[in-house]
Amino acid sequence: MLNPESSTETVGAQPSVAIAAGVSKEEEPATPGLDDSMFSTPSSLTDVALVVDGKKLHMSKALLCLASPAFLKMFEGDFKDKTEVPIADKKYADFVEFLLCVHPSTGKPVQRETLDVVLALADEYEVESLKQRCEQFVLTRFLLKDEQQNNPANEELVHFTYLADKYKLKTLLDKCVVRLKYRTYDGDHGVNRLPEFQLLSPDTKVRVMSERLRLMEKPVAEILDAAIREPCKQNLDNIENAHGICQGCLVRTFKHNTTCPVRCKGELYKQWESIYDLKKIFKFDSRFK
Repeated sequence: MLNPESSTETVGAQPSVAIAAGVSKEEEPATPGLDDSMFSTPSSLTDVALVVDGKKLHMSKALLCLASPAFLKMFEGDFKDKTEVPIADKKYADFVEFLLCVHPSTGKPVQRETLDVVLALADEYEVESLKQRCEQFVLTRFLLKDEQQNNPANEELVHFTYLADKYKLKTLLDKCVVRLKYRTYDGDHGVNRLPEFQLLSPDTKVRVMSERLRLMEKPVAEILDAAIREPCKQNLDNIENAHGICQGCLVRTFKHNTTCPVRCKGELYKQWESIYDLKKIFKFDSRFK
């Protein structure tokens, strides 16, 4: 998260092309379209500079501590009396976007283009309020009338599921799992073929499969009812209501009629053999124990 080595000097002592031209690296233009002006110069409200990619972002320690328990631990520890804090392994544009979302004077809304980086930094620096905003951003997309947003393609839906799973966003994970159970599982475009689906935790994968099985329960029960349970019940009814043997019982050249108890018993025995546990199917029928 942070470089343990502190320094009160500007990071990067080697001269650069920009410095040779009379422009400090700190004054170089940032990513096009990125507004970092509020962090570019110190003021009476700032007392620390976060150094990212060799560029300084001037901030208030108190504000950072209020927003982030991670920054609070840092400023109460190794960086307590430091005016510069090196932030290692982070991109300048990503960190500016993160600070713009955290800073109360901007409170920049989460956007689809920046969701991944903002959520990752919010999780790393323990900014729970920003994590909740990221979660709500995706949940709101699911409620929009635009079908491309409320019903995203498999790849994007799996990506949202992966983010929710990785960063413990319970509500979003629940919504994603409900949507995933209706998606094609195998095949060229199945969710199982997507790399991020394989990165899901075992618990989440089990949830997805459980929901898919639960989705199948009613159709399977209806098929069993039509193909097995109802014919069996009809044969039981015919046996119970039989008034005697039929002509087929007396003369072998004749076929048993459909209500013949002998024929019905034979059919019933075949049906018994075709299922594993007849008692479960007939547990509500008092004539079968």
